[in-house]
Amino acid sequence: MKKNSMYLLLSKKTKQPFIKEGMLYYANKLNPYATLKIVESKNEKAFREHCQSLEKKTITIVLDQRGRQF
Repeated sequence: MKKNSMYLLLSKKTKQPFIKEGMLYYANKLNPYATLKIVESKNEKAFREHCQSLEKKTITIVLDQRGRQF
């Protein structure tokens, strides 16, 4: 059975260790079903580049802390 690939794109680096632990926890929970790749961007420009580099047929859901639409 082929695993699905999921990307978690973050608009900036996570500083709080408990958030990083939570992301890794859920990544391990999803491991039997999907591969979760966590991408932390340095700035907004790098974040946009990561979003645009995804394949066109990829379903992308982006959450922004300020509620902006991309």
